[in-house]
Amino acid sequence: MYWSNISVDQADLIVGVGMRFDDRVTGKVDTFAPHARIVHMDIDPSQIGRNVPVEIPIVGDEKGAP
Repeated sequence: MYWSNISVDQADLIVGVGMRFDDRVTGKVDTFAPHARIVHMDIDPSQIGRNVPVEIPIVGDEKGAP
């Protein structure tokens, strides 16, 4: 198992900005980050929570952030 997989498996919080959480990122979606709260920010609201359950959805453009 790779260190990145171990980190995700043990994470308490994951913040995804402008990403899709697709199977290339998550592997098996049903076992991805089982203990983590997930914050997902994307400009396209249809992408938020599409592949993994999201605790805090944020619709917006990250380019506008200070």
